[in-house]
Amino acid sequence: MGFMARYTGNRWLRCFPVHHGGYEVAQLAPLADLAARITYGQGRCLGRSLLLFWLLRVRGEPAELVIGIDKEAAVLHSHAWIELRRRVIGDQPQFIRRFTLLLRF
Repeated sequence: MGFMARYTGNRWLRCFPVHHGGYEVAQLAPLADLAARITYGQGRCLGRSLLLFWLLRVRGEPAELVIGIDKEAAVLHSHAWIELRRRVIGDQPQFIRRFTLLLRF
């Protein structure tokens, strides 16, 4: 996270991935989800969120990576998502509400 936050302003690193600047924010979330689905399969929320965080931050957007936990019976579940100006991006807000905030970057 430190690397991502520090180097999003680097003009050379802003180019990766190529042509991402031509997409609207609403279009980037499904693309990040598709990339994470191909790469990670199930349990892809962290990979998707990291990619989306990078894409938004290099564009100068004040994106935040949020990690939450939920205890269901004896099992602990976690989830990662992106918020942009306190609005959830790429996830359903009603799904996110079940998680208790653990970390916000």
